[in-house]
Amino acid sequence: MADQFIVERTFLDITETGGLQPGETKLYAANSAEQTPNTITSSTTTGNNAYEVVQMEVVPPRNSQGQFEDLREIWLVVDGGSTIQHYINVPGFGWTLMTPLVNQVWGGPRFAVPFGLPFWQTVRQKGANPNHPILNTTIKFAKSIQVAVRSVYGVTGAYRIILKGYQYSAALLANLAPQWQDTVYVQTPRRAVTGKPALSFTFARPGPISLKTWTALPGGQNQGAIKINPYWRFAFNANATQAQNPYTFSIHGEVAGAPGNVENTYQDLALVFAQNPNAFILRGFGVRGVPAPPGTPVAGLGYPTSVVPGQNWARLGWWVDGTLVPEVIGNQGLFATTNVDDYTFGSLQPQIALDNVFQPLRRFPGELLIMGENAAPFVGANGSPIPAYAVVAAYTGVLIER
Repeated sequence: MADQFIVERTFLDITETGGLQPGETKLYAANSAEQTPNTITSSTTTGNNAYEVVQMEVVPPRNSQGQFEDLREIWLVVDGGSTIQHYINVPGFGWTLMTPLVNQVWGGPRFAVPFGLPFWQTVRQKGANPNHPILNTTIKFAKSIQVAVRSVYGVTGAYRIILKGYQYSAALLANLAPQWQDTVYVQTPRRAVTGKPALSFTFARPGPISLKTWTALPGGQNQGAIKINPYWRFAFNANATQAQNPYTFSIHGEVAGAPGNVENTYQDLALVFAQNPNAFILRGFGVRGVPAPPGTPVAGLGYPTSVVPGQNWARLGWWVDGTLVPEVIGNQGLFATTNVDDYTFGSLQPQIALDNVFQPLRRFPGELLIMGENAAPFVGANGSPIPAYAVVAAYTGVLIER
């Protein structure tokens, strides 16, 4: 009899002990030599089940002196060829780790931010407007899931990357599918009082939910005209900031960005929606001062040799059509002090003297819906510029492309 149990499973568990060369990119699959022994609890290649990745866990690399090393970017490749780095691009550097092992999360695993609510839990959301399409944004796949990594400085120590989620047989999907609803309605008080419209639409399915249509659901690579995906990004301030003006993590002028503000396209945090119907729902947000990893910079990328974490950093928040959100004293955003930071993530040190314990990217303590607007996270300095690569920002949420 087919396995009908709903239980979280390990789809991919990679342990790399060979390190990475400076500038190297590497792709891992379930049959790679780096597959951790005895960790596959569900096949990812038969095509007889539907699969969703709910969370990623990372053990960051350290060198022989115990320093965190430069596992710069991690992303996923779905069903043998579809890279989704434009949606999910996360760091593996211990100081900025968004996805620690659940048993190393400060405060317990309940504070982890997953890729979305699992399908089986989503259909239990009741009421007139359960918003199923923007809750179940987990990464859907039919045959395989792979993970890719990149380093700039190189890595000498071991690291580990684990993908976890759920599988569904055809019979189990048929049992759960009738409870799914397609309508979405989201409005925030801030938008309501300023006369801005709600996010309202119906997600068009290509047919009944089944193994055949599974990857056409949110988080899948075969969605139709409306695409809904988890969106996880981070970025360093690749340029020095101005002395006081907001510095947005983007090259786009529409959000007050500038050339070279971020390392690459996948670290651009801009949401440029003023001229299109796209929308973004913010789920998690963080900014922290960060030290440089050990190693030799690659020409054109990397860190200055004397980075002081968070040097001259004083403010943070979101730039939304020229307004700094949240609106605090003098329209300046939120105030921050290095190492006294409510929005920190990654290693707890130096704020708390605990090694090998991490704060995942915290849930955004409020509501932010971006639609019909241009927006990006920002930082501000205290009157002297923040040096390049002294701070890093990150966020998670749901991207709706229409």
